[in-house]
Amino acid sequence: MELSKLLVSRHYQYDRIERQEMIKKVLNNNWGSPVCKIMHENKWKYLTDTGMCFVVNKEETLIITAYIATLEQARHMFYFAGRSIPEFMITKVKKNNQKVKKFLKSA
Repeated sequence: MELSKLLVSRHYQYDRIERQEMIKKVLNNNWGSPVCKIMHENKWKYLTDTGMCFVVNKEETLIITAYIATLEQARHMFYFAGRSIPEFMITKVKKNNQKVKKFLKSA
């Protein structure tokens, strides 16, 4: 699935502007490609190779929200997908979380 081709909810577009700015800064606006997908509370959750998590409607037509995953969130997704989290994801998520902390301190 190509996440960039989905519609974006008003919630993400207008209520999460500060989160979008952080994603631009931390991930250079690179959403990445999905590496893990689970169904959670009647919505799809995608984790990408850049460490970004997307919550998508059941029909997979609308991004409800998106955020930079914590290590706990990434492990949870892989666990419920029946897989072990790859080492490259652990490294990527840890680096992202360090950048998030710096971003939040400077904001």
